[in-house]
Amino acid sequence: MRRHAPFALLLPLAMLLPATGGAASSAGTRSDPPPVPSGLRLNEVDYDQPGIDTAEFVEIVNVGDQQYRLRRVDLVLVNGATSVEYRRVPLSGLLGPARKLVLATSAVDVGGNAKVLPLPLASNNVQNGSPDGLALVDTTNRVILDALSYEGALTEASIEGLPGTWSLVQGNPVSESDDNELPGSLCRLPDKADSGDDDTDWGRCTPTPGEVNAVP
Repeated sequence: MRRHAPFALLLPLAMLLPATGGAASSAGTRSDPPPVPSGLRLNEVDYDQPGIDTAEFVEIVNVGDQQYRLRRVDLVLVNGATSVEYRRVPLSGLLGPARKLVLATSAVDVGGNAKVLPLPLASNNVQNGSPDGLALVDTTNRVILDALSYEGALTEASIEGLPGTWSLVQGNPVSESDDNELPGSLCRLPDKADSGDDDTDWGRCTPTPGEVNAVP
């Protein structure tokens, strides 16, 4: 999805983790890389496809050992040209341990017995970067559970309901990207990995919504 902002680059913001996974400072910037958090984690995103973007999806996984109630969590998409959110998708239902949730258009074939929730539009739900970002926001506790900045570093994001600005980068920003030349996605490699550095954990993948992440 090509943004309609006058400039297509540069954003900053910070990511706040839940109590089980470390904390950010009161100024809205992340402290040293925290231990691997329990709970929800972004695991794969396909934001750009050849032609019109009709097969977008965002995959989330529960890496905790308890069932997660999703009704207090929103997927927030952040525009890198303005550092503010441009779309918000509330989650719903329950997600058991090791289960995956895929937010997708109707054109996406989701496997792996994953839970599926629809994205609001048939196409162009997720902007194509330079940079842009997304975050899982716990709206009750007003924290970011996980986040990703792609095609650059988004380090001062403003998210409605959260104080200050937040970095969506953990460690170093992801150096690889999705594109519209060949089918692909960004995903954690190996599946569900979190070392505390985005560039280590995220890479270009074969799209596998609901399934185990795989290299092209």
